[in-house]
Amino acid sequence: IRKDQWRWDAAESGYRKALELNPNLVAARQGYAILLGVRNRHSEAAAQIGRAVDLDPLGLPTLIHAAAVHYNARRFHDALGVLNRALEIDPGSPSAWSWIGIVRGGSRNYTEAIRAYRKAFEFSDDSAATKCYYIFALARSGLQDEARAVLQQISEPAVFVPRSSLAIAYIGLNQKAGAIRMLQQA
Repeated sequence: IRKDQWRWDAAESGYRKALELNPNLVAARQGYAILLGVRNRHSEAAAQIGRAVDLDPLGLPTLIHAAAVHYNARRFHDALGVLNRALEIDPGSPSAWSWIGIVRGGSRNYTEAIRAYRKAFEFSDDSAATKCYYIFALARSGLQDEARAVLQQISEPAVFVPRSSLAIAYIGLNQKAGAIRMLQQA
């Protein structure tokens, strides 16, 4: 097997086995839900993440996974509902704020996405991946110069940026060749 191949069936089998051994294993339900969502099996993903939230209703990682499952299914309203619950638990959760930015950007509400990313930065999410989504929102809201300035900051050789995340930034800036180059490198 080449290292760039995803072994979806083997992963699914592993999650099923883990849940057979322990139906209350929240991490397995989270991972399985994400896998199902990526494979466009959104109703099954929602059932798995719903069970995870039932088992761990106050767990921020569980709520963030739930938001990701809803986001992948393009159920932005549901994703925001879960993220608002996460903020009730921890108003300073950088992950929740980052995901609010992602969801707002996914629904093309770039102004609100930018606000959410700035809150994430305020609460110490300075990850390059989040900054790439931020660049996308800035560029799509017409703040091209600011978007390019942030891209310049994260393009320093000492900063590791996942190429798939950089592709998002380039897409926001309408630099299709750069996006394709990043995806090929990824």
